[in-house]
Amino acid sequence: MHITSDLDIGILNMPSSSKWRGTESDADIDTPKKKVAKTNSQKYKESYREYWPCLGPSLKGKTNVHCSTCNIDFLCAHGGKNDCKRHIDSQSNINWKMH
Repeated sequence: MHITSDLDIGILNMPSSSKWRGTESDADIDTPKKKVAKTNSQKYKESYREYWPCLGPSLKGKTNVHCSTCNIDFLCAHGGKNDCKRHIDSQSNINWKMH
């Protein structure tokens, strides 16, 4: 048989608050929220036709452009007008123009 002393009973009856232990519990700590990057996607603009008449809106979505010369759709979400210029200057588009 185990005999308990007054000291053992006192420890068992102590509240289990974080103040008594000197450390913060998990509920007391504010965990930082993970930041989500905001995405800004460029969309097709009718002004692209002023520069390149072969470019038009795509059926694939607002962030795609259709090239009537190559008959392909490409993404303009990252660079917008720069993506269109890159496509027009690409070797594959130049080869289609020669046919």
